[in-house]
Amino acid sequence: MLWRPHAVMRGPLRRRGALFDLVGVLGMVVLGLTFLIFHDVVYTADGVRGYDLLYRGGFFLVGLATVAVIVAATHLRSTFGQRVLGAKPLAWVGTRSYGLYLWHWPVLQLTRPGGPANGGDIAWPGWAVDLLRVALTLVLTEVSYRLVEVPIRTRRFRGWIRMVIRSLGPRSVDRRRRFAVALAGALAIGAFTGVSVATAKDRPSDIESSLVAGSDSVTGVSELIEAAGEPSATPTTLESVATTSPVSASGEPQTSQTSDGAPASSGSDAAPDQPADASQPTATDQPTATSTIPAFHLDPFERFALGDSVMLGAAPNLEAQGFVVDAKVSRQAKEGVDIIQTLADNSLLGDIVVVHLGTNGPTTRERFDQILELCSDVRLVILVTVKAPKPWAGEVNSAIFDVADEYPNVRLLDWNSLSQSSLAPSDVFYEDGIHLRPSGRQFYTQLILDTIQNG
Repeated sequence: MLWRPHAVMRGPLRRRGALFDLVGVLGMVVLGLTFLIFHDVVYTADGVRGYDLLYRGGFFLVGLATVAVIVAATHLRSTFGQRVLGAKPLAWVGTRSYGLYLWHWPVLQLTRPGGPANGGDIAWPGWAVDLLRVALTLVLTEVSYRLVEVPIRTRRFRGWIRMVIRSLGPRSVDRRRRFAVALAGALAIGAFTGVSVATAKDRPSDIESSLVAGSDSVTGVSELIEAAGEPSATPTTLESVATTSPVSASGEPQTSQTSDGAPASSGSDAAPDQPADASQPTATDQPTATSTIPAFHLDPFERFALGDSVMLGAAPNLEAQGFVVDAKVSRQAKEGVDIIQTLADNSLLGDIVVVHLGTNGPTTRERFDQILELCSDVRLVILVTVKAPKPWAGEVNSAIFDVADEYPNVRLLDWNSLSQSSLAPSDVFYEDGIHLRPSGRQFYTQLILDTIQNG
């Protein structure tokens, strides 16, 4: 709002083109750095959080850099502004930028990659869909620029409308035909779009369907333990701790016995078949401690699998092999530590534990150390590497390789390598390269079983 290019060209700064070159280049460098460095959110070992710098001066810095580029672009003696930023391809984009902004969104929404079965519109490779999107956006932008924007900007829109009306006159048969064809095409496109939107069904993609199906085979460990520890409907009132009957592993109270195996007395000296002396205090007259018996008892999970959405897809296959599976979409490694801690606190870690975490965000070796230390009494722990086109995948796998060598009960399952090897089926993954197709789920499960057999 404060920069006035015409006023600058009337003052002494009109001769300082080189200075404005420097200003413009610095502005572009800063914009490039912010593009590469700034984020909306960041992934940490503790989960996802907002990128603080963006809202603590980041946007302001972007604004200053943008002003610097505008200053250079509008100075008539700036080589950078006139010849670099003013190059014809960039000028073409600049003059049509608003149209590109308006048209790209409906084009993206009507040309979603993937077939209808996967919630898309076009069953082409991703790169082909992107090229089509760019081409459609450019064509629509150019048409709207010439037929709508330019006439309005040059105050010739009314004349354009009058020309269209005159073209409908009896002397312009060819024009009327061309107009009729164009109008029919526009109406057909509009009708097709309207019908498609009105009749579209919100169908989940194959990935979503597989995750929903997998959730039926998942056991929420925390919820299960909480349910197991709930009081029974009728709390059992017991005598003082010294005379409380022990509770069996199944949750049933046991009758205490004397040294010769006979049932012990129940608080009086009377024989078992005789009533207690009324002068003696009964059990209900004694000071009591109220306790509750768990609704049911949980045995250790002999085979337990902990993971994120990759494991979630394979949960039915793992469940069929006797695994208790706790897997969830977008799970971070920190949550996995909490779950293993809960299992350890309740003595539920059994013979085998499979851990597949790190797909959804970076984590540290310390997280895996925490998990493995809690599993020190488990006979076999299988650590699974991650396969995901994410910037943190390499660091996560390096941490897994390092930590696996430090614990004698740990075996490494290099899913990242095996899933891309000649041993793997050709259709292991869906289009995202992360989640498992049916053959991938079988292969994933079989690798775990083979690791158990060899472990």
